[in-house]
Amino acid sequence: MNPELLIELLLDEEFDIEPTLEEELAREKQIHAIRQCENATYIKNLCIELIRQNHSQTTFIANCLEKLAYLHSLKLIEEEKTKKEKNDKKWWQKSKP
Repeated sequence: MNPELLIELLLDEEFDIEPTLEEELAREKQIHAIRQCENATYIKNLCIELIRQNHSQTTFIANCLEKLAYLHSLKLIEEEKTKKEKNDKKWWQKSKP
């Protein structure tokens, strides 16, 4: 699928989700705990695991977004077909309001 189309379809307000206050607090508590940690080996291992997790999540999210954009585009195509069919009806075939 065209990357520009993907971006256009996915840059929607539906996907702009702010974290809750509880989520922000939990994140900041974790950051504070890491800053207080003096064990370099622990920090090193944590960084390694975070890099692995980030890579996995990035790949997973990219695949999900691509499939979501594809399904969204199918929906838009179907809606356009329906509009076109409705507009193509003869005046006597159109339903009365």
